[in-house]
Amino acid sequence: MRKDGLWTCKKCNCGFVPSTRARVCSACSPRQCRNCGGRTRRADALACEDCRPQRAVARASAWYAANKERKRAYDAKRRAEKRELYRAASKRHRQKHPGRKNATTAKRRADLANRLPPWATSDDCRVFYEMAARVSKCLGIPHHVDHIVPLRGETVSGLHVPWNLRVIPAAENLRKSNHYSLEHLGVR
Repeated sequence: MRKDGLWTCKKCNCGFVPSTRARVCSACSPRQCRNCGGRTRRADALACEDCRPQRAVARASAWYAANKERKRAYDAKRRAEKRELYRAASKRHRQKHPGRKNATTAKRRADLANRLPPWATSDDCRVFYEMAARVSKCLGIPHHVDHIVPLRGETVSGLHVPWNLRVIPAAENLRKSNHYSLEHLGVR
């Protein structure tokens, strides 16, 4: 170590700040990137500046693939615990990007129109929406009209017809989202 606090490189005699126990500066370091074979910028790095982010993404993807259920359970627990935080963030995003929200709403309306068969009338379904408003007002608990088989489900898609509608508490409907399972119907 020199008087100025730097170490002296054994190859080129320049002064450098040690990041590891290496006795040579990063310019003289013989280490190569494990991914592309290029020279690393730091003597203690295993990958070059270009490959480091790619390795981090690959490592995170591999971890997620191995721990998918654990991660989903953690995320669900966090969303439940910090519900208001997530709602506030979602509201800020909607206000910041109103065009995206409008596009989503328009797509939902179009899907709803496409899911209404020609032989069914929207008046038949309107009764459920009126009932949800009345129940919400009487009980003081918000209620939604739920599509038993979701209009845009991941595994199955239903129709916007009276026998696919029911009035349920809003919290239950939001929890169900666009999933379909027998548990949501009360079948165990």
